[in-house]
Amino acid sequence: MLLIDAKSGEVFGKTVGFGGQTAKEYLEKLASFKNTPEGKTALEQEQKSAVDRSAKSRVLGQKINAAIAAKDFKIAEAALEEMFADVTGPRKAVMPFNKARILIMIDPTAKEQALKYIDEALVLTAGDETLAKPFQAFREKIVSGEAGAAGSAPKSTAPKASADPKKGA
Repeated sequence: MLLIDAKSGEVFGKTVGFGGQTAKEYLEKLASFKNTPEGKTALEQEQKSAVDRSAKSRVLGQKINAAIAAKDFKIAEAALEEMFADVTGPRKAVMPFNKARILIMIDPTAKEQALKYIDEALVLTAGDETLAKPFQAFREKIVSGEAGAAGSAPKSTAPKASADPKKGA
């Protein structure tokens, strides 16, 4: 999204979309980026932080993939906890969802623990249906025994944490 000065029409910055925030949070964030020296500095800091978070997320994602390949849930779990350490709100639910997904990929017989993670995720969604629907669908796959093979939770149904910890996963 381009940030344009209302008087001059000049672009003074750009930012990305909601990124896991509510509309209210996103609009508050946009309002904070005024076309002033302070506003421009805040925008630059926000962009640098986003780049740093994205790089950290990539490294942790690689660590998780390696842990899955090695069938080491503890390493994957530690990386997930680091990835989600600063996430707040309903997006925090993505962490236990991913724990369930990864656990079932590593050990398809660990249904009971995976269901506990999914149930925790459903509680944390706080009624956010965009999160709850895929979580519930995956829960049903675990119960029916359809989950367990690599790729059993399509990426399109597995919400990811936002790169911005304040926005939520």
